[in-house]
Amino acid sequence: MMYAEPNILTFKNGRVYSKSTDDGYGSEIKKSNRFVDSTIVFENIESGDEKYKIIKVEKDSLVLNSCGTSKYTLLFEKVYRKISNNLKHKKKIDLVGKKFIYKFNNPIDTLYFKTDSTYSTTSMNKLSAIEKKLAFDLTWERVNYEGFDFIFISGTFPVLIIGQKGETINLFDYSKESFNHSLTELK
Repeated sequence: MMYAEPNILTFKNGRVYSKSTDDGYGSEIKKSNRFVDSTIVFENIESGDEKYKIIKVEKDSLVLNSCGTSKYTLLFEKVYRKISNNLKHKKKIDLVGKKFIYKFNNPIDTLYFKTDSTYSTTSMNKLSAIEKKLAFDLTWERVNYEGFDFIFISGTFPVLIIGQKGETINLFDYSKESFNHSLTELK
């Protein structure tokens, strides 16, 4: 099985850097210590080394397979997409304290970014009282990394803010079949 991974990889000076969020694998930037036989190795004293075998490299993507040496590593292939530098934007776009219609492909939802780390959604309102008590807190994090403006939303892979036109914020996802995403502010 292949999954889009909820973190960002950067290749610089013969090393791989991995950036995630608090909702993922910790918000620090992990640096690979070495490459061994087409394997990226992130040393981790507490939980054991994380090793990822490079399965396929294409012009727009990288597929890795976890080697299962860390007690926290799941065994499946992880897909990373190359992101073009022309998807960077320079506009200041505020989300906190605002409600948006979130369109992604055909489904539509309403997101309210309550704070800089929590949000609510109208799809949560459709849950029963028991389901709501069992539900996890909905978290999100905004990450500006290497000039790219990412939104990590709990339970999904990151989306990239690529610009704003009027009240609509255009988003890009880098899944295999890229979907049209947008946030349109509700006043």
